[in-house]
Amino acid sequence: MRNLIRVFRIKLPKNEKLISYIKYALGEVALIIVGILIALQANNLSENRKSERYGLLLLNEMHTSLLKDSTELSKLIVTLRELQTLSESLKTTMQSLAEYNDTLSKSFATISTIKTFSGNNVAYQNLNLTNLTKIRNNELRQSILHYYTASAHTENVSLEFKATTYWRQNIYPKYFKSFRTLEKAEPVNYEQLRRSSEIFVALDYVYNDCAYLIRKYKQQLQLNSELRVITVKELQKRGYQ
Repeated sequence: MRNLIRVFRIKLPKNEKLISYIKYALGEVALIIVGILIALQANNLSENRKSERYGLLLLNEMHTSLLKDSTELSKLIVTLRELQTLSESLKTTMQSLAEYNDTLSKSFATISTIKTFSGNNVAYQNLNLTNLTKIRNNELRQSILHYYTASAHTENVSLEFKATTYWRQNIYPKYFKSFRTLEKAEPVNYEQLRRSSEIFVALDYVYNDCAYLIRKYKQQLQLNSELRVITVKELQKRGYQ
């Protein structure tokens, strides 16, 4: 019995050392875990800041592309109105028995040059792929979707207007012996040309197509202006420099 007590007394210090070691080891493990968690949190914060900055950069790029779209739409509207005026002028001139001259030649070479809108949506595609769902401003997000959906529709509708194709496939080959875009168009027989109802209908095609496109582009221009205002407010609110 005495020997057993003696052995227990001898082993007790060793057990205390083991307990101390275990406590130390557990403390080290806890410190490592805390360090890892802190590092992960710091990394997440860094990634969030990078993502936030990138999102703002894309918004700014989108705003820049919107400015370009606005400029293009405004120029197209002016050009389309000029074509409408030219269409009416050609009809009036042909009805007046005026001789065919250089002005008429250039006018006929220009009348079929209806340009259509092609928006720049690269910034939107990048934004849509990465950060659009992260935009917390619901008004901004909905405005972005509305504008670019309308833009795609406007571009697709523009392709359905065939006045330019009609002139190049039917009018020029039938009534003109030479044609250079924006330069000159020489008729085979001007008397036959000015008496042809087909020519007057073709000029109406141009006028009507331009009228529709002007209306669509003015609507698109309004959406563009509204989206730019909302985008600028968002950039300012989030401190983008």
